[in-house]
Amino acid sequence: MFNFIIFVIGILTIANFSFSIYNPNILLQYIDNNTTNNVAEKWAIRGQIGDILAGHGTVIAFLLLIYNIRQQSESLTSLKSSLQLQEKSLNSQNEALQINTQEYRLQVEEFKIMNTQNKVYKLFNKIEKEMDQLEYTLHNIQTNEDEVKKGIAQFNNDTSPFTLHKKNRIHILFSIDMKYEQLSRLLDRYLLLKITVQKLDENYD
Repeated sequence: MFNFIIFVIGILTIANFSFSIYNPNILLQYIDNNTTNNVAEKWAIRGQIGDILAGHGTVIAFLLLIYNIRQQSESLTSLKSSLQLQEKSLNSQNEALQINTQEYRLQVEEFKIMNTQNKVYKLFNKIEKEMDQLEYTLHNIQTNEDEVKKGIAQFNNDTSPFTLHKKNRIHILFSIDMKYEQLSRLLDRYLLLKITVQKLDENYD
């Protein structure tokens, strides 16, 4: 609407201006018909006409200035919109970068957990192997202990005068009992360690 008004005013102004310039005879005829033969009065009228024409030029310049200001305002509005779009784009890129950073940190933490879990599995397998060996050894000790106890029972029922031999056999039995007690304690420690490892494994799962 604003551009249409400027267009109409400009056409009317240019038409009037062109008519005034390219038809001097009409102006002179108008002056001759409506004025006296006073030269000063005629020049005064011509001066007024010049002022009017100058006013037309001023109006045109003013309209052009308004149009230029409007164009600059539209350009600034477009620039503002472009900057806002760039700001949104930068914000989106920043959010994407933050998401990627969080995903990377999660991957690092997951890798650490997997690495620790693998170490726990290796330790657990090692403990299981050692426990199997300990259980096998303990079973052998228990078997030997039963046999020794049977032998001691038979020995106690024996009334032979070999006292020294009896002491030696008692010493052997005492040593076996000590060994059995140590292995039992060691086995208890490994059982406790196994329970701890199982709890760690459940937590990681």
